[in-house]
Amino acid sequence: MIDEEGIVRSANPATERIFGYRPEEIVGRNVSLLMPEPYSSSHTGSIKAYLRTGEARIIGRGREVDCRRKDGKLFPASLAVAAWQAGGKHYFTGIVRDIGESRKREEQVRLLLREVNHRAKNMLSVVQAIASQTAASGRGDFIARFSERLQALAANQDLLVKSQWQNIGLEDLVRTQLAHFEGFIGKRIAIDGPALPVAAEAAQPIAMALHELATNAGKYGALSNDSGKVRIAWGAGGSGASATFHLSWTESGGPAVTEPHSCGFGTKVITQVPQSQLDAEVTYKFPPAGVEWHLSCPARNVLEQGWEGSGSGVPA
Repeated sequence: MIDEEGIVRSANPATERIFGYRPEEIVGRNVSLLMPEPYSSSHTGSIKAYLRTGEARIIGRGREVDCRRKDGKLFPASLAVAAWQAGGKHYFTGIVRDIGESRKREEQVRLLLREVNHRAKNMLSVVQAIASQTAASGRGDFIARFSERLQALAANQDLLVKSQWQNIGLEDLVRTQLAHFEGFIGKRIAIDGPALPVAAEAAQPIAMALHELATNAGKYGALSNDSGKVRIAWGAGGSGASATFHLSWTESGGPAVTEPHSCGFGTKVITQVPQSQLDAEVTYKFPPAGVEWHLSCPARNVLEQGWEGSGSGVPA
C-alpha cells in the first residue's frame, strides 16, 4: 500500500518472495524502486496527475507490467491497483503477481504449435514424395513397399515424439530402423559407436537411409541368407566448425553382390537425400563381398549442440 506521495506504507510477506525485499526494507521508501525506467522517474508525477484529473490509467484494472527486483533483474507481472481515501488522504493498494513462468509456458506452447505445423507440412511432403517415387518405379509391389516406407517413417516419428524432438540417441535411431531384425543384433548385426545426440532435422534422412539399407539387406544382401553379417558404425571427431560426423553400413558373408543397373527411389533415399539435407558426402559401393555405404558430413548438420560432452571418436 502506498500514499499519494508514492511512499510505501505497508507490504505483506510475499513482497520478499516476489521482489527480494523484506517488508521493512521498503516501507517508508518510494514505490518507484520496484519499477524500471522510465516508469520509475515518472511514477510520482503520474499519481499527482491522477489526483488532479481523476483519470485512472491502471487503477481498478489488471495490467501486465515489468517490475524490478532487489538485484536489479526485471520480471513480468500482473498489476491491479485500487484507490481509496482515509482521513482526507488518498491511498493505493497494489496487487502484484509474478507471471514469468506462465508467460514462458505460453511462449513454449506457441513455439510448439508452430513447430507441429511446420513438421506436419514437412511430413505430408515426405509422404507425397514417397508415394510418387514408389509408384514411378513401375513395380507390382507398390502397396507393400509403400507400406514399409510409411512404417519406417512412423517409427522414426514415434522416436522423435518420445524424445520431444531433441537429443535423439543415435543408437536408438539405428535400433528403431532395425526393429524387424532385432533378433540379429549382437549376433549377425554389429552396432558400434559412441553415444551421440542427433538433431531432429537430421533424424529423418538418416532413418530413411538406414531403413532402405536394411530392407535391401534382408531381400538381396547379407541378411537374406543364414550367414551374412552387417556392421553399422559411427563416430564424430574434431571440434567447432571443423568437426565431422561419420556413419557406415558394411555387409559381408551374403550372396555375391552386383551393382544394380538402374537407380530407383531407394537408392535416392540412401544417397541423394543425405547429400541434399545434410550436405553429406555419401559413397555407395557394391563389391562382391558385400554392400558398403559411408556417410560423412559436418557434425553440426547432424548432432545437437553440445554433443562433445556426450562422447566422440571415429570407429575403425
